[in-house]
Amino acid sequence: MKTLLAAVAGCTLLVLTWQLLPVEAQPTEDTTSVSELELRMREFFQRLTDQRSAEAFQQLLRDNPELQKRAQTMIQRTAELQRQQGRLLNSRRLAARSLGPNVVVLQYLAEYERLPVVWYVTFYRRPQNGTGEEDQWAVVQLRLETDLQRAAFQGR
Repeated sequence: MKTLLAAVAGCTLLVLTWQLLPVEAQPTEDTTSVSELELRMREFFQRLTDQRSAEAFQQLLRDNPELQKRAQTMIQRTAELQRQQGRLLNSRRLAARSLGPNVVVLQYLAEYERLPVVWYVTFYRRPQNGTGEEDQWAVVQLRLETDLQRAAFQGR
């Protein structure tokens, strides 16, 4: 009985330890895909840094016609953010998490002159249809978080 309790306690500790690891330390399904998406995000943030918001959103949302329709609103919100917080100085990835092989969520810290902002970008790739061809990754969700405390402890 004591051995069983020790084994259960050990498994519980292992699960709790894994859940408490930083998101970066939790494995993603496909590191090649994450690298591809990170490159896309670096290009996006470089365009924002260069004050080319329209081009940044056009490239980021190129595979999602529904979000492209709302791109002008996103460009306006980004311009307003830059008016309020100054120009974008730096950005870096905070986390990457896969939800299976076809969904990747990336979290970035964008440091503006007066306030950092956390960006969450969710990419989706339609599962293979038996032909062996993979579809392109498309942004399906894009969100900004200015509540840094919530962003820091979200998912913990």
